[in-house]
Amino acid sequence: MKGKIIFLTGGARSGKSSFALNEASKINGKKAYVATAEALDDEMKERIEKHKEDRESDWDLYEEPLKISSVLSGIKDKYSVVIIDCLTIWLSNILIRSPSTMPNKLAGKNKPAGKNKPAGPEESGSPLRYDKQDTEKNIQEFIEELESFKKSSIVNRSLASRRSSGPRAKPTGQSLIFIVSNEVGMGIVPENELAREFRDWAGLLNQKVAETADEVYLVTAGIPLKIK
Repeated sequence: MKGKIIFLTGGARSGKSSFALNEASKINGKKAYVATAEALDDEMKERIEKHKEDRESDWDLYEEPLKISSVLSGIKDKYSVVIIDCLTIWLSNILIRSPSTMPNKLAGKNKPAGKNKPAGPEESGSPLRYDKQDTEKNIQEFIEELESFKKSSIVNRSLASRRSSGPRAKPTGQSLIFIVSNEVGMGIVPENELAREFRDWAGLLNQKVAETADEVYLVTAGIPLKIK
């Protein structure tokens, strides 16, 4: 059977990740969690630790702030279910790590993912500018990887029956990918240029993923509403 993609979007702290984790935990078999956030400050460290506590011990964790397409390519046939959380953090990582937003001494160097602290305008000596082509390339590679997952035969066919009448009530041999993102364009227009560009890219990214996904849910106040 083919792979199935379930896309979850909504506002910040709306319950998207909890819904994905709850549904995915009902599936027997190997599970993988792809986290895009980095512990760059104490607040984020606390959030990451909370997410780890929410997951049971049967989850394999992949921490990757940038190259999630490569991670997905390497693991998609090894797991019954994969959660990618979340796309908007991944997008922000791409924007602030574009060669044109990094200090001159770091730009162009192939350093391990997650080792470089994002540069601010005061470090680079010029206003932040991202690489549009690099952003487009990353998004396109991700969409192509999702399309490949949907078309490929699934190696892992040991998926057991579901325990609820939720989005996947009937037992199948499918592997599933849950993708978590944020809706960022439902408030005021951002004040600075980079934030406006981020909003525009996030909207485009969400549209492309929603088009590729088999099911799409809008999560509000912890309540999922199926919109596709």
